[in-house]
This record gives sequence, structure tokens and C-alpha cells, in this order.
Amino acid sequence: MRAPGEFLRDIVVVFVNEIRVQFRDGHVLLSTLLLPLLLYPLVFWATGEFITIGRGSLEKTRSRIGLPPGATTHSLVRRIHDEKSATLLPSEDGDAAVRIGEIDAYLDLRGEDPRGSDATIIYDASRPRSVAARDRLNEWILAARRDALAESMTAKGLSASSASVFGREYTNVATPGQMGGYLLGLLLPLTMVAMTSMGAFYPAIDVLVGERERRTLESLLATGASRSAIVVGKYLTVVAAAVVAGSLNLGSMLLTGFQFLRSVGDFGGEEFSLPPIAVPTMLLGSLLIGALLGAAMILLASLARTFKEGQSLVTPFYSLSILPAVVAVFPGFRLTVGTAFIPIANVALTMRGALQGEIPTVPLLLALGWNLLLTAVLLAVAAWVLRQEDVLVGEGGGSLTQYLRRRLGRGAAPRAAVTASSGGRRA
Repeated sequence: MRAPGEFLRDIVVVFVNEIRVQFRDGHVLLSTLLLPLLLYPLVFWATGEFITIGRGSLEKTRSRIGLPPGATTHSLVRRIHDEKSATLLPSEDGDAAVRIGEIDAYLDLRGEDPRGSDATIIYDASRPRSVAARDRLNEWILAARRDALAESMTAKGLSASSASVFGREYTNVATPGQMGGYLLGLLLPLTMVAMTSMGAFYPAIDVLVGERERRTLESLLATGASRSAIVVGKYLTVVAAAVVAGSLNLGSMLLTGFQFLRSVGDFGGEEFSLPPIAVPTMLLGSLLIGALLGAAMILLASLARTFKEGQSLVTPFYSLSILPAVVAVFPGFRLTVGTAFIPIANVALTMRGALQGEIPTVPLLLALGWNLLLTAVLLAVAAWVLRQEDVLVGEGGGSLTQYLRRRLGRGAAPRAAVTASSGGRRA
């Protein structure tokens, strides 16, 4: 039994060595450092440019408005005819013309009175030009309605201002922190879970399978460090890589996300900020996700015989682990006593609640305790599996199901066989 001081020293030595190895690996540098530092600014910039170019193009495009034959005498049609952004086209079948793209929208006028009547706008919501034509028609119809009311009031000897019955103004009572938290809360938690999980992906495979392929595992075992210290040191490496990836993604998204929202959002020049508790909670959530998924990924990857096999084992789990975080995209979901027991989803909802300044205490404590318990169980199972000789030498069976079936069916035979074989080689 090694002394606690020696055990901690072994953990630190293994951890430092693994960190050095991991950050020499191109996969880790790409997924942990370069991806968050370059991807989000580039994506946000490109998206903003495309949106700006698209809006400018739509604003300069004349809307092709279809009309029933003989509707040119209608007062609304005469008004639209004077608009520079409209081109009027007669059309026998408005629905078909809109559907095949001959016109952008069709104005179906009902009633014989040329001064005014009900109107139906037919458009195609799947085409931006058609949606823009609908919006323009709405504005022109409202303006024509106001002018018609004003003329009617004037004809009766009343002031034109009498035509305005209900005015309309907008006042946003949300604070900059609430605006920023709401908008980023729809995207940031899901992204944080995905990128934190990606940060743990390659290190979880490489700390054992990669070292086995590099033939350096035997040297590590020969140092005298206990198996538990080796497992903990490698596990901390995976968690550290996941937290670094999550932190860099958080910083990159915060630096570029607000500017993106201001540049392309229809928020009237709103300023954005975050509640003070948001960033610490996001970092804590990244740590919880990295600790939980890191333990599960090490457990799965340890059974692989090659790096490629490790990728095939961990990739499905990585994809499935992101799905629970999707609930954070839907505003109807909240962190409650029930959702606090859904792994990954509880952390994503906690992140969103922190961004929006709403974290209920009891569900938060339940979610924190439940994640720590699951992490401890997974880490204990991973440590037990990694202490087995057959797993260390790459005879884990290729999957957790095969390993458990073989182990339960043959008892301790695999370990005994490997131990005997190792003893024969040393002799």
C-alpha cells in the first residue's frame, strides 16, 4: 500500500506527462485550441455578411405583384403602381403563378368597389423574395387604409387625425442582461456541451489505446506507479482537455456572439450583457460535462484494441451524449426537480438558466449531486476495468458487451491467463 503522498505524486507525474503528449497531438490542438479560436469568429462573420448581402439584395429587388385581370382601376392598385419597388403583372391563376415563381405574391381583391375592399395576399413562405413581397404589400395596404380613413374624416368635416383610433409604439422593458441571456441561451448551452464533449473525445481514446499503439504503456507500468494513480492521472488529462475546450469555446462565442446579434438582429440597436453568475456557471457546467463524459469515454475506449476501433466505440456515444442538451433550445423546458435527473440535459438547462438569471436552488443542487454520483460510478467502473490485465494489454474484446459477456462467462480466467503469460515472458 503506497503512502498518500506517493499516490498523489504518481497522479501528478502521469497527468503532466499525458498533458505534454496530448498537446503534441494534432487532433487535440485542432479540436481544443484552433477550432474555437478560429471557427466561431469566421462562422459569425460569414453568416453576418451573407445575411447583410441577402437583405441588401432583397431591398433592391422589385417585387412582382400579380393582380386579377381588370383590377387596374382599384385605388389600392393605383397606389401600388406608384411604388418604385413593385412591378404589377396581370395573372389569371394567382396560386399557380406564385407556386412556380412567375410572380412573388398575388393580391386577390374581393368586392366591386374600386375605393376599397377585402384583400388576400397569396405568397410562398419558402422563398425570401415572396416573403419580402408579402411584407411590402402589408405596408402598402396599411398606408392605403390610413389615407382612406383620413379622406373619409375630412369629407365629413372632421380632422384627419380623427382617423387614428389606436396608435402603436413599442417599449422593451428587458434589461441588456436579459436580452443577452435570452438570445445566447438558445444556442450557447448546446454548443458548450458539444464542444466540451469533443474536447474529451480524442484524449479519452489516446490516453490508453494511443499509448498502447506507441508501445509506451509498458514503460509507464514499469515505473512502479499504482494502477489507480495511472487511471486517475489519465482521467484528469481527459477532463482538463474537455474543460479547456469548453472554456475557449465560451470565450470565443461571447466575444463574437454579441457583435453578431447586434449586426444582424432586428433589435433596434439593443445593447447586450450577461448576468454576473452566467460565466462561472457555464465553466462549472463544462467541468461537470467533461467529468461525466470523460469517465464514460475512457471506459468505452479502454476496450478498444486499436485507435480506429476506439473511434468506432466512442463516436456513437459522443453523438448520443449531445441529444439531451437539445432541450435547452426549447424555451418551454426548465430546470425542475424532474429534469434535474436527466444527465447532460440538467447541465444544459442549468447553463441556460444562468444565462437568463433564473436558477432554482433545489433543482440545481439535485442536478449537481446527481451528476457527481453518476461520474463517481462511471469512474469506479472504468478504474476497475483498467486494472484488469487483459484490458491493459489490449485484449478487452472490442466492446463493453463482449468484455462483460466474456468476463462473466469465464470468471477470472482472462486475467490469470495474461498474468501467466506475462510471468513466462519475464522468466
